[in-house]
Amino acid sequence: MAGRIFPMNNPKARVAVVEDDASMRRAMTRLLDASGLEIWAFERAEDFLVAGCRALDAACCVIDLHLPGVSGLELADRLPQGFWRRCIFVTAYDSEDFRSRIAAQGARYLVKPFRGDVLVNEVFGVLDAGLAGPAGTGRVA
Repeated sequence: MAGRIFPMNNPKARVAVVEDDASMRRAMTRLLDASGLEIWAFERAEDFLVAGCRALDAACCVIDLHLPGVSGLELADRLPQGFWRRCIFVTAYDSEDFRSRIAAQGARYLVKPFRGDVLVNEVFGVLDAGLAGPAGTGRVA
C-alpha cells in the first residue's frame, strides 16, 4: 500500500463494497477510503441493484459471495456483460467450485480473513488493468 500513486486521470475512482457483515463492510470501506478511493457501501445485493446506474458506475466492486437474499454470484449474473472483470469476490467459505466459476469469468477472489494490503492491491489491480473504461468512470469501453 505504501508508495502507491493513484493515476492522474482518475484521482478518486469509485469502488462499491457489497458486504452484509457490518464490521467487515466498515473495515473495507475505511481501508479503501484511506487509499484515496471513493467508496459506496451496500449491505445487500438488492441495495446495490436498487442503486442502479450509480452502482454500475463503480470502477471496481468488492462483493461478498454469501449474502442474505440475492447472493454475490447471483448479483454478478444480473450485471451487464463484462462487469465480472471489475469484481473482487470475498468469502469465508472457500470452494473450488466458486474459484473455478469466478476465474472463468475473469474476476478476482479472496478468502477471508485477508490482509488489508492484499485487498488494496487487488482493487488497484482492477483499476490499473483499465477494466473500468475511459477515465475510470466504471463504464466499459
